[in-house]
Amino acid sequence: MDGLPPPGEYFANTIMADWLQCRDEGLEVSGLLARARLLSEEQYLDIRKSLDFNALLLACPMQEGFVFYEPSSLPEILAARPARRHKLNAGYSPATCRDQISGAWHGLSGGGKDTASARFELAVLSLLLMKRHGIHPSPKQMLDGMMESIPYARLFGAERAAYRAGALGISPPETALFLNPWREWGGGLCRGAFWGFLYHGSPEAAARAAYFDLSAAYTKNGLYAGMFAAALLAASAACGNIRVAIETAMDEIPQSSRLSHGLSQVLQLCDAGLPQEEIAARIRGFYDPSPGQYKYHAVPNAMACAAALLYSGYCMERAVSAVCSCGFDSETTAALAASAIGMMTGKQAAECDRQEKFPSGVRTCLAGHEWILFNELVKDTIELMGLISHSS
Repeated sequence: MDGLPPPGEYFANTIMADWLQCRDEGLEVSGLLARARLLSEEQYLDIRKSLDFNALLLACPMQEGFVFYEPSSLPEILAARPARRHKLNAGYSPATCRDQISGAWHGLSGGGKDTASARFELAVLSLLLMKRHGIHPSPKQMLDGMMESIPYARLFGAERAAYRAGALGISPPETALFLNPWREWGGGLCRGAFWGFLYHGSPEAAARAAYFDLSAAYTKNGLYAGMFAAALLAASAACGNIRVAIETAMDEIPQSSRLSHGLSQVLQLCDAGLPQEEIAARIRGFYDPSPGQYKYHAVPNAMACAAALLYSGYCMERAVSAVCSCGFDSETTAALAASAIGMMTGKQAAECDRQEKFPSGVRTCLAGHEWILFNELVKDTIELMGLISHSS
């Protein structure tokens, strides 16, 4: 294949991550373990060997007895959702909406930081691309926008893999599978949250919109996590109960997925009266965060976020502290938890709770948008909400 990146771009140590990813998806890859270990020991792995091995993994049959059903196409995802549907009151006043959106943006930035993470930048980029392309940008437009606006080295995991695939001329959704063992990581949790801002009080519409944003980089539970986050933020805007918001968000993901199963476990442990610290320990027992594959995986990170929110007492600082104690991808999960609290309580209540004003703006690496004012983000979000409302 012409135009391939040089050897070493796809490091040999990701071979085992690729094998683990395919095993966790239910593929019968046990017969390829010895070969994976051998390839992972090569100091400079030719990328063609990576491509060949990746093709072998993806061609494996499903494991016998694999109990989860995890599609990646939108029609199949929608069909696999639970039959139950939570109903929310989507009405809101302009003043309340502005306060909620402001709280959600501040929370997503890290709950008071004035320097953005790459995940937050991608959420901002989604807003900018909607202003450019309209309210329904395609996965290809989202990927092209990321490649134009964010330096490759600034990206991580699934987004970096999708960027590289796009640079080679591959189009979504195939970009999500091209040498991408991070396709079920939790980066979509932050990116998905933005769509919950826009579809304020409409979890189903928020989840669908998140799908089109994330499908260039994520599959299966990586997609579901972003859809769950979008629905969580949309639900948080319309109800005052974290438990109800989490259950409502779970309506939008396949019921027979690892993510739904993990979130249900968190709810059951909470119902059993276990303290938050014990639930965090249980999550670490299910998914050891010390190896890189599970530290950033979508399922344990979504579980950690849900547990932190349930025990937060609607306090942004407490939610951030709780989620950081779990030991997974704290930057991503803290941002999502803080954003959900910010949406539910509003900026003014969050500031009162933390006894400190939020910063007025945030620094980013987005080309042409190196300093972004939160007031502008809120204004643009509300204007886009109006466009969506008029188009429906």
